[in-house]
Amino acid sequence: MTIQPPPPAPVWDWIYTAEVMSQLHVSYNTVLNLINRGILPPSHIGRKLFFRKSDINNILNQNILCENGSIDSTGWITQQTTTNHNEPQ
Repeated sequence: MTIQPPPPAPVWDWIYTAEVMSQLHVSYNTVLNLINRGILPPSHIGRKLFFRKSDINNILNQNILCENGSIDSTGWITQQTTTNHNEPQ
């Protein structure tokens, strides 16, 4: 039994860097940081970078970005919890 590779993604499943910046509300440098950390794998066609829409959706669904559009040192959003000491337990 041979394992077949998955079929290539249709052309419309790929977006440009500018569209990534718009959808994630981040700067070009943040996109580069996501690439360098391995969070957002790019594909190169000539000098242009393309990204799968599914990878962008994963970033949005997993809350990888902080509210200000930055990423923490591990590449993941940090969860801050606050305790209200006035509430009964």
